[in-house]
Amino acid sequence: MLVTECVGVVRSACRYAFFGVFDGHGGSEAATFAHKHIRQEIERQETFWSEEDACIVDAIKDGFVSTHKLMMTAVGLYFDSCCFD
Repeated sequence: MLVTECVGVVRSACRYAFFGVFDGHGGSEAATFAHKHIRQEIERQETFWSEEDACIVDAIKDGFVSTHKLMMTAVGLYFDSCCFD
């Protein structure tokens, strides 16, 4: 099992921590991809910076979906470049 680590982030006076366990059930590449992209995808969601808890929860969900779509695009590019006739 591949386990990677994530680092917490400090934003002005507001602190939050991000902890992730990426177990690689989709392979070590999936765990590594999630580790590299998920925090940024969550932070890119405009509502993540809201003061409302419900908006932040939605942003986290949207960040997970965005990471999934990014991963599927990357996988598609990988398979498109391989020789699968």
